[in-house]
Amino acid sequence: FIYAFTLIIALFLSVDLNNPETITKIFNSPLIGVGIILLIAFSILMNFRIIKKINRLHYDIYEENITANRMFVYLRDSSMDYKISKDVRLFHIDALLSDKIHENCYRFGTSYGNIAKKAGGMTAQGGVLNNIVLYAAYAIIGIKAILGLISVGNVLLLVSAVTAFNTAIVRFVGNVSSASTRTKYLALYKQYLDTATKLYKGTLPIEKRNDGKFEFEFKNVSFHYPNNEDIILNNVSWKLETGKKLAIVGPNGAGKTTFIKLLCRLYDPTEGEILLNGINIKKYDHKEYIDLMSIVFQDFKLFSLTIKENVKGGLDGIDEKILEYLAQSGLGERIEKLPEGIDTYIYSNFGEQGVEVSGGEAQKIAIARALYKDSPLVILDEPTSALDPISEYEIYTKFDTLVEEKTAIYISHRMSSCRFCDNIIVFNKGEIIQSGNHEKLLSNSEGLYYNMWSAQAKYYNT
Repeated sequence: FIYAFTLIIALFLSVDLNNPETITKIFNSPLIGVGIILLIAFSILMNFRIIKKINRLHYDIYEENITANRMFVYLRDSSMDYKISKDVRLFHIDALLSDKIHENCYRFGTSYGNIAKKAGGMTAQGGVLNNIVLYAAYAIIGIKAILGLISVGNVLLLVSAVTAFNTAIVRFVGNVSSASTRTKYLALYKQYLDTATKLYKGTLPIEKRNDGKFEFEFKNVSFHYPNNEDIILNNVSWKLETGKKLAIVGPNGAGKTTFIKLLCRLYDPTEGEILLNGINIKKYDHKEYIDLMSIVFQDFKLFSLTIKENVKGGLDGIDEKILEYLAQSGLGERIEKLPEGIDTYIYSNFGEQGVEVSGGEAQKIAIARALYKDSPLVILDEPTSALDPISEYEIYTKFDTLVEEKTAIYISHRMSSCRFCDNIIVFNKGEIIQSGNHEKLLSNSEGLYYNMWSAQAKYYNT
């Protein structure tokens, strides 16, 4: 650019500027237009490089602050979550949240402050280049007008055209450079969308049966979590009897919930296989397979939607059936007292008309949701942990009615619940160490089941 500028100056000095004809000839030459075009091209190139560097700075800061950004969003949401307000107040967590938010804001401020300084200098360079092009064009148009080479009307026309052209070029360069940078963000999103699931989803349709006789079997199943060699389940084999109620008990960390997650295909076994009617469950269509089961996990979630929507989920809603299952789970009277009935919103996220439900009431809604799905296999993982003794007794006594003729799996730490089940398996350290009905297991005074029962026996009226 400097060499080109020097050459232009030399050409001007080599001509006789005192001769009006020479000056007129110079400014009427097409070389003037070519020079302006070259200057514009150079300005576009430099602006493109400058904007690209600025966008690169922003992207690098984005990469650098990913963890801090996630932390900030989490802290912001936590500070506004009224469901944890009791813990925040009682344990002075407000001070901790405030310090963490301040720390992240300071980090953001420092990072983006550095960007602002660098980007500001680069933007100024681009502005200088744009102004050089713009004012050079204005000067040439003015000189042409003075020399009488163009009319006054054309001066206004050319100035407007040059201004519009310059503005359009700046925007075009900015948009192209921004689009180039945004593709990097989109590439990350595309990489996420293209991430192949390790869960194999088969295509075999599930046999349509009205009698609900689906036989599930574990054959030498072992499992450990990725990047962790600790065995959670070790060579487990078990066949679920169709139409029977199975209780699963054992100490914490024994593998009970993992057993259920494998059955639900939330994970695949590390070794062995799980069969449905003699066929590996991996071969079945995934959606059809999970439609075979209704589950209430101990960490279930309700949504800030209506009670009706929480029960029916994505299924078609029939109000009478929803009310029936809510009544069976023990919420009939509570629903009748609500002004909007099952159309009442849960929680107050979307207005004061929402109702707060207790842990036990939430658990009853979750049970009603599982029953409403009307699947041949019902799984209840600690379904009465938040219920009062009377409600718990009602669930136990209604258990056969609730699950009807379905196959049911019942996980609980409350040994009294096992009396309501046809069979019991006892897990310990990832293995099934005992099985049988309540009376059979209780007859073995050396077994884990007997020890667990005895530890809780003083709380029961036997």
